[in-house]
Amino acid sequence: STAAPATPLPAAAGVPASASAAASARVRELRGFWAELGLPHGPSLRLARLAASEGTAWSRPDVLRSRLAALRAELPSLPLPLLLSDAPGLLLYRPRRLREKLDALRDLLPAADLLRLVRRAPDMLSRDMAKLEDRLAALGGLEGADAPTLAAEHPRLLREDAAMLRERVAVLRRAFSPTLLRRVPRDRLALLLTFPPDRLSRLEYLSAVYPGVRSHVGDLRLVRMKTHLFRKAYRPRRLTPAKRNALRRTTALGPVRPAAEVPAGANAFREGERQLARWRADLAREIESERRAPRGILGAHSVGRNHPVRRVLPPQTAPPLAAPSRAAPS
Repeated sequence: STAAPATPLPAAAGVPASASAAASARVRELRGFWAELGLPHGPSLRLARLAASEGTAWSRPDVLRSRLAALRAELPSLPLPLLLSDAPGLLLYRPRRLREKLDALRDLLPAADLLRLVRRAPDMLSRDMAKLEDRLAALGGLEGADAPTLAAEHPRLLREDAAMLRERVAVLRRAFSPTLLRRVPRDRLALLLTFPPDRLSRLEYLSAVYPGVRSHVGDLRLVRMKTHLFRKAYRPRRLTPAKRNALRRTTALGPVRPAAEVPAGANAFREGERQLARWRADLAREIESERRAPRGILGAHSVGRNHPVRRVLPPQTAPPLAAPSRAAPS
């Protein structure tokens, strides 16, 4: 197919026409270089114009070939058109700097498939690793959710602002318990994290004022609902004193936390029964040790009136008082 002619660069004020013609010829040459590598017309023309506007490595085909070879060596399965369209700045990295970026990203997300991650979001390599670490720490505030896996599967979350992520995570922690967060699919959780906090706060409001609506309608549908439709459908209710106090206590205490951690994959009911049996056995041993304690150590006032040990000990009986003797009459 015949390539479309390059659009000539407009001559700037005070620039000779010969200089403008030379720049246009340079753009045509570099566009042909990118077209030989398989890039479409639009991306190849955009990269070729970078040589005229910025210069440096963009105007040197020999440097570009060496950088492309380094990229292909480190990321062999990554399509070149995708990489140069989404993150062309990677070509400005020297091979050593590129390896450092890959190692830093691998340390940040050790369980992630690095090639798949870069294929889905090539711009991750060109971002500041300190900012990525801060955003990942913000996602770690979701108790019960695997933040590294969530970020690896949905790298768009690492493009968000860290402060905004922390605010959204705080709202979701009030709307979900840690147990419920473990049950939410990661795809749905990542989608919820893209909504603003005022939309996510609807879930907390409905849990307190309209119980059961979330399970019937669905969280995603509720946060996507237009504001005027949501206000019309779920008007504020007048809370009773009991519900108002319960809502205040819940807000003051923060997210609901389980009384005891349940191991992953274990049955919560059976784990609770085992912990209850263990507690009963410890209590029986404690009572038995107190019952066998010497009377000199276990005083009469060391246990309460209704304590089991109090009922086991024999009652403290005092010797009868002798009747006062009357003096015989003289």
